[in-house]
Amino acid sequence: MKIYIHAGMGKTGSSAIQAFLTLNYEMLKKKGYLFPNPPNLHNGLGFQTSGGNAHFLYELFKKNKTQNIKEIIKSFMSYNINVILSSEMLFHVLRIYPERFFDVFNKYDYKIIIYVRRQDNLLSSCYNQFVKYEDMKSDFIPPHGEQAHDFCMTLKQILDYSEIKKIIVRPYEKKQFYLGNIFADFLNCIGLELHNEFVLPEKIVNPSLDSNTLEFRRILNILEVDKDNLDAKYIINNKLAKYTVENNMGRPFQDNNIFSIKERLEIINKYAKENEDIARVFLNREDGKLFCDPLPKEDKTHKTHEKLTFEKAVDICKYILKKKYQDNIESTLIEIVAKGTLEKVLSHSSLEESDFEKFPVIYKMNKNPTNMSKDIGKIKQKGDFWLIEADGTDPYFTLPAFNKSNNGRIIVKIGINAPTKTVLQLFYISNNTGFHKDYCVSRNLIKGYNQLIFEIKEKAPIKSLRLDPGSTEGIYILNEFEVRG
Repeated sequence: MKIYIHAGMGKTGSSAIQAFLTLNYEMLKKKGYLFPNPPNLHNGLGFQTSGGNAHFLYELFKKNKTQNIKEIIKSFMSYNINVILSSEMLFHVLRIYPERFFDVFNKYDYKIIIYVRRQDNLLSSCYNQFVKYEDMKSDFIPPHGEQAHDFCMTLKQILDYSEIKKIIVRPYEKKQFYLGNIFADFLNCIGLELHNEFVLPEKIVNPSLDSNTLEFRRILNILEVDKDNLDAKYIINNKLAKYTVENNMGRPFQDNNIFSIKERLEIINKYAKENEDIARVFLNREDGKLFCDPLPKEDKTHKTHEKLTFEKAVDICKYILKKKYQDNIESTLIEIVAKGTLEKVLSHSSLEESDFEKFPVIYKMNKNPTNMSKDIGKIKQKGDFWLIEADGTDPYFTLPAFNKSNNGRIIVKIGINAPTKTVLQLFYISNNTGFHKDYCVSRNLIKGYNQLIFEIKEKAPIKSLRLDPGSTEGIYILNEFEVRG
């Protein structure tokens, strides 16, 4: 008897595999494979999407309740047949709590199955998921989001705890699937063949949003329309997914990448060496070729994503509202637009990273601050970032050795992790003699990673800057502080 542990990773067809296993529960059991606690595919959301049958184990591993997990696994094994566990969250258990994971499973005969995806496509799809379900408001992937999906690092880490023969790594590419089919590929991993007796799930199980609906969803996050209301979020996301599918987008392996060709190639090159290592170590490929799909390139058919227009936003609104309001769609929309919500957000102009990079760098924080408030317990540089411990509600410090060579116009870029929802303030001295509220810019921060870009314009040069990272106690991580002008 074996335990087959399908650990995702995320955005590699896990929902489709889980739907397949659920639909074929009885067939698999007849063949000696138990898929315990199959998820409910009839969840009212319109697609056969689920979290698998083992997502709850993540919280138990997180709380270090390994004894509880051992008892659960023991109960599954009492059926005396092979057991299949499937959840993308198990990848994160392997990434964060490998010693706990293998403390549970090393006493069993197991195989870990992990699908991996080329990073330019993986990160694009992850961003889509972050916007849909994690209230992401920014138009880029924060560093911690990329690190959480670094499968190269996680796979190498696993080898400290497990024999390589127990790890099955499968590239998520249609051309590399066994028989060109992900269901046949997964069955092959557990020693079965796909045949006509098996029931296949819907062709589209967990559609990604296209560029228009994704930007629409991001705007809803900015407006906090369904913040802390999961039911509303699922309903809206379901309608946006249906809108995407009805417009012939959102299908598996359909090119809907958020990155430019240049950005995609940079991502591919960044991970090239690690991917070669994975191919050689886990797949015994001497040529080090992990992925076979052609590299992205500019051609006449390639289209860069256009910004969401007001007309397209209205069209999406009409689609969302049509079932509830039907005959009153137009009047309802007029009422919404009259409030200025969509127009205000869509017409809002702000500096983007591409604008920021057009200006020369005049300052980067690379020295320890000396002038700081009593509410700062510690500031310490840790590699590429600064760790700031705030012991009170008024932490601040003056930026050390600030370059005064500017004409009064500076553009500041800040990347910061906040311990909770708070407000960041940046005070500056120009014509004024000291830091004052009239010479200050402020931005709301969400809990977690924030990237801010803003402009300061004065008639005289900016002589000094003071950063107030937030107004709450806790640990702030300053990933980046750069000034251009």
